[in-house]
Amino acid sequence: MHRKKILASLITTLLGGAAAAYASPVDEGFTFCANFGEMCVVPDGRRYAYLQGNNIGMYTEFQTSVVCNDAAFEQDPPINTAGSCWIGELVNDGSDPVLTPTPTPTPTPTPNSSSSSSSSSSGGEQFPTQIPPRAQVGYANVAISSTITGNISGPTATVKTFAELKAAAVATGASTILVSGTLRGSGVVNIAGFKIVRGLPGAVLDGFGLGVNGVSTAYNDTAACDAATYDYYARTRNVVIQNLTFKNTPDVAVRLSCGAHHVWIDHNTITKPGTAGISITRGADYVTASWNRISNADKALLVGHENSARQVTQSKGHLHLSYHHNWHENAAQTQSLTYYGTVHAYNNYVQGAPGSYFLGIANDASIYAEANSVVSVGSACKAFEGASRSHVTFLSTNIVVDQNGKDLPCKVVNDGTAIKPPYSGYPLDAVGNVPVIVKQGAGAGKIVF
Repeated sequence: MHRKKILASLITTLLGGAAAAYASPVDEGFTFCANFGEMCVVPDGRRYAYLQGNNIGMYTEFQTSVVCNDAAFEQDPPINTAGSCWIGELVNDGSDPVLTPTPTPTPTPTPNSSSSSSSSSSGGEQFPTQIPPRAQVGYANVAISSTITGNISGPTATVKTFAELKAAAVATGASTILVSGTLRGSGVVNIAGFKIVRGLPGAVLDGFGLGVNGVSTAYNDTAACDAATYDYYARTRNVVIQNLTFKNTPDVAVRLSCGAHHVWIDHNTITKPGTAGISITRGADYVTASWNRISNADKALLVGHENSARQVTQSKGHLHLSYHHNWHENAAQTQSLTYYGTVHAYNNYVQGAPGSYFLGIANDASIYAEANSVVSVGSACKAFEGASRSHVTFLSTNIVVDQNGKDLPCKVVNDGTAIKPPYSGYPLDAVGNVPVIVKQGAGAGKIVF
C-alpha cells in the first residue's frame, strides 16, 4: 500500500514545563475510529487517519483500513504508547498545499451492490486503465507480534538484470526493489524479509519464479525447512510482490513456504506456469493474494501440501490466506486446492475448464467463500483425502455454473462452520459486478503508485 505521510503540527511546544493546548481530532472534524493497536476501518474509499498521543499528532492517507500503531504511521521515534486513531478529511486552508488529498476516480454507481457486514460496498466501480491500489486487506494485515505487511522503509533500488535482482532480494535490511524491463533467468529467486519487489511499467520475469522461504534464501532449501524449529514470529516476514508479469515459469510463479508470514501478492500477471500460479505451503502464514491474473495454469492456487506427518507438523494451524479479486483463465484442473489451510475467498472471477473444480478440499481445511463468480467448471467443490475433517462455508452469494450455464452447488462438507475472517470492513463487491470489476482491475499494469 502506498501512503503519503503527512505530519500535523498540533502544538508540541512546552511552555513553562507544561504542554501547550493543542487541537484535538474532534476540533478538526475527525471521529474516533480505534484504540491503539486496533484496526481503524473506513468503508468509503480514501480518507485520512490521525494518530494522537503525548500532545502531538500525525496524519496518514490510507484506503479502507489502517492499524492504529506507530509503525503504521511511519513515526520514529514513537509518539505514542496508548493513544487512539481518528478518521476524517483534511481541509487545506491554503497555508500548506501538501495537505490536499490526491483525487481518485469517481466510481460509477450500479444497483444491487452488496457489502460486508461492517462496510459500505464498493460494488460496481468502473476502473479506468490504471487504478489506484485498494488498501491491502485480509490476513496479511492481521497483526501478530506487531507484524504487518507493507510497513517497510529503507532504500530503493532499481534492478535491470536477473543477477541484480538476486543480489537485491537477499540483501540485509528493509528495501524496495523496482524491477525494470525483462529479466531472464531460471529457478526461483527467494526474497529476504522486509522487502517490496515491485514492477515498473512493463516489467517481466521470464523463466523463473519468486519465493519467500521462512528459513533460508537458498533455492528450494527443503532440508532447512524440515530441520527448523518453528518459532513463527522469527520467520522471514513482511514481503510485498506486486505489479509483475511472470512468463515461462518452469514450476511455480510465486511460492511461499517454511513459515514465511505476512506476505502480500498483488496485481501480478502469471501466464502458463509449469506447475502452479501461486503456492502457499509448509506453514507459510498470514497471506493476502489480491488482484492477480493467472492464465492457462494446470493449477492456479495451491494451499498446503500432501498428507504426511511432516506437513501436519509444519502447516496445521497456519496457512491463513485471503484470496480476493483474482482472475483465473483456463485453469485445466485446479482453481484452488487447500490442505490444512484457513482460506477466505471472495470476489474472485474464474473462467474454468469443463474438467476443473473451483474449491478442492482436503485434510482439515477451512474455507469461507462469498461472492465469487465462477463459470465453465465441472464442479464447485471437490473432495480429497481428509475432506471429511474439513469445514466449508459456501454462501449463497457465490455463483458457480458449468459450461452450459447450469448451477453447481457445493456439496462437500458445506456445513457452514468454516472459520470466519477475523477482520472486518473489507470491500465486498456484488457478485453480479465481479466479472467486469475483476477483468478491468486484475493483473500487472493496472495500478498507479
